[in-house]
Amino acid sequence: MRLTRSLSLLLLLIYSATGILVAQERWRTYLSYGATVEVAETASHLFALSEEGTLLSIQKNDHTNQRIHGREDGLSEAQPAHIAYAPSAKTLLLYYPSGMIDLMRETGIHPVADLKLSSGIRDYRLKAIRIEGERAWLAGAFGLMELDLRRGVILRSAFVGEAIDAIALSSPESLVILRAGKLYTIKTSSPTFIPSAWMSLPLPSSFPTSGWKALADDG
Repeated sequence: MRLTRSLSLLLLLIYSATGILVAQERWRTYLSYGATVEVAETASHLFALSEEGTLLSIQKNDHTNQRIHGREDGLSEAQPAHIAYAPSAKTLLLYYPSGMIDLMRETGIHPVADLKLSSGIRDYRLKAIRIEGERAWLAGAFGLMELDLRRGVILRSAFVGEAIDAIALSSPESLVILRAGKLYTIKTSSPTFIPSAWMSLPLPSSFPTSGWKALADDG
């Protein structure tokens, strides 16, 4: 009897220890994905993107309601590289290293594959996303493009063959472009985004005309 009780206790301890190890393994598997590099806030959720491309959502009125989003949830690819939220369109933009784009809404996920499928592009690294209303401007090693977030279509693009380092909205009607250390501006209503339509940004004489490294806007 004593031997049976000892064996039962030993098995119970092994089972308990195994359960603890499994719980720890699950914790490491789902949550230990490195530092958070980008965040976005919607009306109901907070989204966090890790440096390894893990997308986590947290319900704002119940922080215990957390979810990892992946291919099984309808994402086009497994690891987004950037995220940004458009309140007017109620859309979360997900950008992947391949140039693939997903537009996540409460009604589902709308994939936009135009950039990924564009011929002649070898480098899809994204440098900046700017959102105004229901439009998004994306700039990077591939050039510049404008995306209609409501319809999920690319309105205009310029694959300029040289990386655009940054963009900023100086107003809803004007886009500032940083390329090769120089500043340019273009109207957001311009029928084309090709570089010949860009204008060198007039600056006070005391300002340098080149060597700029970053841009920011107040929006």
